[in-house]
Amino acid sequence: MKTNLMIGATLSAALWAGAAIAGGGDYNGNWPLTISGSQFYNGNYCLALSGGLGGRAELTGPMGNLIGSFDVFGRNLIADLPLPAEGLNYGEIFILPAHNSKLAKGTYIEDADGEIDNSGEVTIGKKNGC
Repeated sequence: MKTNLMIGATLSAALWAGAAIAGGGDYNGNWPLTISGSQFYNGNYCLALSGGLGGRAELTGPMGNLIGSFDVFGRNLIADLPLPAEGLNYGEIFILPAHNSKLAKGTYIEDADGEIDNSGEVTIGKKNGC
């Protein structure tokens, strides 16, 4: 019984430490990104992040100007940018590995009212490069 409690306490501490590590970092700024392998939205964009973790996200490029939010969960930054659509819940979602104030190659998904309608690979440029 003591062994199970110790294992549980150790795992819990490791999870909290992982969350604390991911929380460290400054992702504010603008990030050039390129979507490839998508059915509809391949091209170059600029993702501007502001307000610290859990802040505002703005995407400019071929899709137009979209405004949403972002947050860091574990070692992933997730940006959710709703698309204007009458009566529907459409949005662009970016899942990007995040560590030590740097973003890495990730994934783009288009949520079309609860269904994945489009997806692709996202390549990230240097911070404040757009």
